[in-house]
Amino acid sequence: SIDTDSVVMELEQKLAALRGFLMAVVFEGNQVSDFLLVPFLPHHMSQHAHLVANQMVYVYMLEPVLVENPFVPLWVVGTMTLEPVMTEEGPAAYRVVDAVTTEYEY
Repeated sequence: SIDTDSVVMELEQKLAALRGFLMAVVFEGNQVSDFLLVPFLPHHMSQHAHLVANQMVYVYMLEPVLVENPFVPLWVVGTMTLEPVMTEEGPAAYRVVDAVTTEYEY
């Protein structure tokens, strides 16, 4: 379930640039059109990572993206909405629509 008290209401309809890891939801071969953007949380590296709704963003790509390496972090840029999405991984409190991606270099 989603803790609505932890959702940042000011993000509604804002242009957002987020980084994280892709968990493909809708794909055909290596082309991904919808995915969960999951954050890199250093404190989860030594223990079980339990993702909560306000840490996951459901991303709808403007156009499908070719994913050659799903373990590479991404930048996602698009319009943030607060409409939740239920997935097999659990609920996502946020959506990003009309998104584009680029590799995150660190």
